[in-house]
Amino acid sequence: MVFPRVTKFYEKAGCPPRMALNKLRQLDNDSVGITMPKDDMRVEGLLDENGKVDGDYHIHIRHVDDGQWSLELVEEIDA
Repeated sequence: MVFPRVTKFYEKAGCPPRMALNKLRQLDNDSVGITMPKDDMRVEGLLDENGKVDGDYHIHIRHVDDGQWSLELVEEIDA
């Protein structure tokens, strides 16, 4: 998962991006989920001043290869 603004933030700060290890969690019988680091979401502007999700966002997840997925923030969804 790479968010360009987060990567630029770490580059400007002169440090390499962190490699977060997040646990896969069972959500219900049909789906699983992972947590996403709040610091990264804050840098992306997706959280309000209280650390809560600020808006209605969607992430497009693509299975790229064995054991690899790509996540992309979807800016707008056409209804």
